[in-house]
Amino acid sequence: MLPKYKRWIDVHYPTAHEALGKCMEASAEMNEAFPELRIAKGAVWLQGHPGERHHAWLVDSQGEVIDPTQLQYTCSGHIIAKREEFPKDHPAFMYPRKKCPNCGKTFYLDGAEGKGYVCSNECAFEFEEWCNGSKEKDPFLLKEKWST
Repeated sequence: MLPKYKRWIDVHYPTAHEALGKCMEASAEMNEAFPELRIAKGAVWLQGHPGERHHAWLVDSQGEVIDPTQLQYTCSGHIIAKREEFPKDHPAFMYPRKKCPNCGKTFYLDGAEGKGYVCSNECAFEFEEWCNGSKEKDPFLLKEKWST
């Protein structure tokens, strides 16, 4: 990654808390600052954790991934094991929805009560507590809730 990209990320999204749930917003902002980058939308899979998570990032002209919000996944030691960019006609682009990382419920972004990255204000509070280290539960391991 070019130093200018790293500097931008370090200034605008320096912590997991600031990056949490802001992948599209951050990618659009960074794309505005660096128009040579292309926004990619798709999914990521975390090493050792089930299921995909919809995500957005940028790609440079050499195909290198520039992810301004990857700290939202690495805040607790998670590693992005795989990325897949969706084609432009993928349903994820037509019906914006996500899976809540706290409870596992699927929700539509435009109808979300929470901050856009979780389904409700209650889940936002619980997930932020966990990400800041004040809760022991790992929401990515709540397999029984992911299957509902």
